[in-house]
Amino acid sequence: MFTRVDCVAVVESAPVFTRPLANTRVTEGQKVQLECHVTGSPEPELSWFLDGVELSSSAEVIISRQGWACYLIINEVLSEDEGKYSVIASNAHGTTSTAAYLTVISK
Repeated sequence: MFTRVDCVAVVESAPVFTRPLANTRVTEGQKVQLECHVTGSPEPELSWFLDGVELSSSAEVIISRQGWACYLIINEVLSEDEGKYSVIASNAHGTTSTAAYLTVISK
């Protein structure tokens, strides 16, 4: 007699950006959304940076995540928002990053 056993294999993996950040140009005063997609198991922790300084959500900057999609939204871009944005994704199996430049065009 045989007994059927169902099992699920949990595959853990280091983070991988399946859609990296892209260089973006925006006119001062407009809204901009930076987006990247990251996979990994367990789900990676994310940190956003502007020119090496860590960012957090505020009234001016919204950082969010929906599944594998990660967003940084600035509702009204100012000239000081220009610079190199980067995201670092980390879990128990590794760390990776993506970066892009935001260019702000004066009105």
